[in-house]
Amino acid sequence: AANTGEQVFVLAHYNKTPLGTARAAVFSPSAEIEFVVTAPLWHGMGLEESLVSGVIRQCEQRGTRTIFNIVPMERDVRLFRRLGFVDLTQSVTYCQQSALETAEKDA
Repeated sequence: AANTGEQVFVLAHYNKTPLGTARAAVFSPSAEIEFVVTAPLWHGMGLEESLVSGVIRQCEQRGTRTIFNIVPMERDVRLFRRLGFVDLTQSVTYCQQSALETAEKDA
């Protein structure tokens, strides 16, 4: 049941060959779109938008009223904005000082 948590998958394929997929975790009344991936040849051809739209429809059918995504890449930010997503928060991350120092040394 949606109120206890479930995952929604949308798969695009051609002749049984996967072209892309999207997944959302549904915890009614909200859902998080966890990822959208496509085969490299299909990047930028509208498949990502179709996959996200399909996941949105599936989530709405399960009664979700808020669908969000924590977007790691600017390319994905543009995709989600085109589909009507809006920026609501800014995220900050806590890291122990030793982890920051290690990351700076590795950079």
